[in-house]
Amino acid sequence: MYWIGIDSHKSSATIAVLDDSGNVIEKYKVSNDLQSWFVFCLKYGDNASVAIESSTAGKHVARVLRDLGMDMHLANPSKLNLIFKSTKKTDMEDAVKLAKLLRMENCLNHIFLQRK
Repeated sequence: MYWIGIDSHKSSATIAVLDDSGNVIEKYKVSNDLQSWFVFCLKYGDNASVAIESSTAGKHVARVLRDLGMDMHLANPSKLNLIFKSTKKTDMEDAVKLAKLLRMENCLNHIFLQRK
């Protein structure tokens, strides 16, 4: 199982992937476009759970990934003290922290993602 955190922006997204032991096994950036997300889904498929902040770009990406079959968790950024009270604030650090919170179960304040 992979635990994935995504920090998404209008034109790109930063991705951090953890294994079952909580080790960071990948960190990378992708373009925020349908082709990149399709490749992402092919790579991780049914063997991943994904967390993303509920920003405007994050909601869009969450819908795309959900519609492609990914297990999505939309997090309320104002409730994520680990990220917002951090002194080390980068897109990559945020993505890693989202993945870690997701892996710890019930540590994310989820937001409902409406169907089409």
